[in-house]
Order: sequence, then C-alpha cells, then structure tokens
Amino acid sequence: MVDADPGMMTAMPLWLMKATALIVGACFGSFANVVIHRVPRGLSIVRPGSACPGCGHMIRWYENIPILSWVFLRGRCSSCHMPISVRYPMVELMVAIMSLASLFLALSTGDGLQASPGEIAALWFFPFSLTFLLVCIIFIDLEHWIIPHVLTIIGIALGIARSLLLGDVVGVAWHESLIGAAAGALPIVLIIEVYFRLTGREGMGYGDVMLMAMAGAWFGYIALPFILLAASLQGLIGAIPMLASRNRPVPPWQKQEPPADQAAEKPAEADGAQTKDVDEGADSTPQPPSAAAPVRQMAIPFGPFIALAVFEWLFFQDLILTHIMRF
Repeated sequence: MVDADPGMMTAMPLWLMKATALIVGACFGSFANVVIHRVPRGLSIVRPGSACPGCGHMIRWYENIPILSWVFLRGRCSSCHMPISVRYPMVELMVAIMSLASLFLALSTGDGLQASPGEIAALWFFPFSLTFLLVCIIFIDLEHWIIPHVLTIIGIALGIARSLLLGDVVGVAWHESLIGAAAGALPIVLIIEVYFRLTGREGMGYGDVMLMAMAGAWFGYIALPFILLAASLQGLIGAIPMLASRNRPVPPWQKQEPPADQAAEKPAEADGAQTKDVDEGADSTPQPPSAAAPVRQMAIPFGPFIALAVFEWLFFQDLILTHIMRF
C-alpha cells in the first residue's frame, strides 16, 4: 500500500478555496459598505448596528446577508419599503471578486495548490487587504471628494509589513518599500505646491499624496511611473464625457448654497435630508448644480483613477513590465 503524499493531504480542493474566497470577500464587502458610509462622517464602524434611515428598523442578520438579502428584499426595507441603494450589493460583489482574484494571485505567487492552506492564506491576505482598502477609497472619494488618511495609513503599514514578511516572495524588500512610500508622496507634494502657486487653485489633495505613498509602499518605486501615468491618462479619458455635459461634477466645497429665503421656507425637508445623509441606507451622493463649470475649472476625483492603476499593477504587473515598461 502506497502512503498518501502529506503535502497533498493538507492541501484544500480548488473549488473549496474559490468558494471560501468568494464568501469571505462578500462578507468583507458588507463591512466595506459600513466603512464607506461611516468613516468619512467620523462615525464608529462598530456601533450602532445598521438601521433603515426611514423607519429606524434595525437590520436583522438574515436581512444582512451579502448580495442575497438585497435581491430577496427587492432593494427595499422590509419594514417601510424605503429603497436601498444598489451601491450596497455592488460593493459586496466587487470585494468578493477581488477576493477571488487575490486567491488566484496567491496561487500564482507561491507553490500553487501544493502549498499549505496557511501559506495560501498568507499570500491571499495581503493583496486582498489592498483591494479592500482601494474599493473603500474609490467610493468615498467619488461621494465626498476625500481620501481618509486612516485608510491610507493602514495601507502603508500593510505594504511595509508585506515587504518585511514576504519580501523574497513578492520581490519588494523592506527598504524598497520605504523608498517607494517616500518616492510616491514627494513628487505629488511638489506638483500640488507648484500648481497652487501658479494658479491659486488646488489641483490635487493630500489624500492623493497618501494614496501614492501607499502604492509605493506596496510595490516600490519601480511601479510609480506606470501608476501615475496610467492614472493621469485614465482620468483624462474619464473627463472627456463630462466636457460635453452641463452637469459637470463640482467639489462639495464649491457647491452653490441655496438662497436664504428658500432654506427658511422648508426647514423640515432640510432636516429630513440631513437625517438620511448620516444613515447607512441613504444614497447621499452630492448632486452638482445645473450650471456647467468652466472647462479650465472642471475637477474630478483623482483617487479612483490612482486606485484603478494600482489594481492594474497588482494583477498585471508581469504583463506591464514585459510589454509596456520596456519601451
């Protein structure tokens, strides 16, 4: 009788790894929705529990199953039938997909299916944590035009920890991670200061500085030229459709305030809007004014495009180095 290979006995079937990655990712996607809503508002991500903004109904556990609950509830509160934003299942699905992609990346980075579950979990954890933070940053920046420093600081710390623990495997040593963080931040600071002195306006924010530092901490300075160039080009492409639109995005701090007499006429409606804005179920995306802003003053959040370029480098680094960066 031939003894079984001990390494194969400890390995998990691939289908079980995929299912686990998707389920864990979807659960973290539900938590990402909490982060997206509460962190920019300075609220606790632990308490209180999620509740309907319309009737105060506390969300039960079976109403909080990622993706499925939104489908079964038909996108409405089970108590008052207030609509629930489609953003919630979309974020949960995105994070679940990123978890599965991080699993494939872990298998391609390590010893594949021959690695132990613990080794695969360690190689999965770091890219998944990066994608989780990036998804949160994308949706926060799109809604609030800010990138909370707490998220990028956590990202920088995880990037340095990754280089310390897995530097030989991922190809980024700890000193390259530190240099990359500095190299990612300093040029953006220079661009911000020069642009402000030439135009008197802010072109980028320091949230973008921290996000580029986060990218450098994860991948070292070698990735920064691609990330900055790809983010800039993709941001330019994303801005083209807005040039023809009268409802161009306007930063919240430049939004036109309603006349004082209108604000005094409907205090109850104003208060109600504010209440929905601070509750998780509300869709509080700021609406731009009807008048189009001048083209030279048009602005768009840059963080989502940096995040997109980081995604591209994370999952297609070898392809980029082989076919793009060599030129």
